[in-house]
Amino acid sequence: KIPSLYPRLKSEVASSTNINSKTLNKRKIKKNTDKIPIKYKVISTSWRRITAYNSEVSQTDNDPCTTANGFNVCKHNQEDTIAANFLPFGTKIKIPSLFGNRVFTVRDRMNKRYNEQIDIWMKQKNQALKFGVKVAKIEIVKID
Repeated sequence: KIPSLYPRLKSEVASSTNINSKTLNKRKIKKNTDKIPIKYKVISTSWRRITAYNSEVSQTDNDPCTTANGFNVCKHNQEDTIAANFLPFGTKIKIPSLFGNRVFTVRDRMNKRYNEQIDIWMKQKNQALKFGVKVAKIEIVKID
């Protein structure tokens, strides 16, 4: 029976790792949520001019790692941040033709003259330069 095997298995694990059963019961197992797919519903779509930037004083202000909403992209170190003046902070978007199912979050702003454009934060300057300027369809999404 499975229920009767569980205590024995638990004691075997405890003995093989020099941990007693009480300690094993108290430990919390961290769940790996990265493998759980999140479903998004498309709210709207539009075509936008898309550029890229990185954390460099010449492309930002005097605190290049901190976005307009106070988020530190250098510590986060994930390329999932965008700057967009026409969307509220926290808005989630996808750019399927360029990035597949990757979801970006609006955390930064651009110069006010770029009111309809998106700027994607990238770790490396050479990546941002290589990206160049593109026009693509974006999807504004929310968790379904």
